[in-house]
Amino acid sequence: MKMRITSVLLLAVLGLGVIMCLPGVTNATTLFNNLGSSFAGGLMAVSQRASVQWVASSFGTGNASYVLDSVTLNMARTEHNFNGYVNAEVDIYTDDGSTAGAPGTKRGGALTLIGNIPEYPSSNFADVTFTASGITLNANSTYWVVLKAVGDNGHLEWSYTNQATHPYSLYTYDPTTTAPSSVVWHTWDISGAMIMKVEANPSAVPVPSGLLLLGAGLVRLAAFRRRYRG
Repeated sequence: MKMRITSVLLLAVLGLGVIMCLPGVTNATTLFNNLGSSFAGGLMAVSQRASVQWVASSFGTGNASYVLDSVTLNMARTEHNFNGYVNAEVDIYTDDGSTAGAPGTKRGGALTLIGNIPEYPSSNFADVTFTASGITLNANSTYWVVLKAVGDNGHLEWSYTNQATHPYSLYTYDPTTTAPSSVVWHTWDISGAMIMKVEANPSAVPVPSGLLLLGAGLVRLAAFRRRYRG
C-alpha cells in the first residue's frame, strides 16, 4: 500500500513538472502601434498593366524573439476596374541590411485578410486586420510590412500620419510586370509614419521551475526504483 501511494505521488510530481514546462497562454505583444493617429494622406499600392507599386513600412522586435500574430493597416480600396476588385496581399520581409534599410527577403506566406476592405469615398479608411501563421521573428531585428495590390487593375491606399517620425516608408515601382524579379525600393518622404499595428506572441520557452520540478521527480523516481528492486 505504501509503495502504491509513493508511486502515485511520484507520478503526480512528474506530471506537474511536464505541465509547467508546456508553453502557457500569453497575451500578444504589441511591437508597433499608431492606430488612431490623425490622417494625413495615403500611399497607393497599385496593380495595373502599366505599373506595379508596393508600399512598405518597418518595425523592430527589440531583445526578444516572437511568432507574428497579426498586422492591422488603416487602409481603403480607392479605385478598381469594373471587371472585378483588386485584392490586398500583406507580406513580411526581412531587412536587407543596407545603411538606409529596405525590404530584403520575403518571410513565410502571405497573411490572411479578416473582414473586408472599405471602399473609399463611399466609406472612410478603416483598420483592416491580416493574421499570420508560422512567421517567426528574430530578436534585435528589423522587419517590413509590405502591402501589395493583386488581381484586377486597381488601387489600395495605406494611410499615414505626420504626428510622428518613422524612419522608412517606401514603395517599389516596376513599369512592366506584376511580380518584379528585381525589386528596387525608393524612399517616399512623408515626414511621418504609416498607420499600422503589429502584434506577436513571444516564442515559447520552458518554464524554469517546471524543469526543476520535472528533474527532481525523475531523480526521486530513479531512487525509488533502485530501493524497490533492492
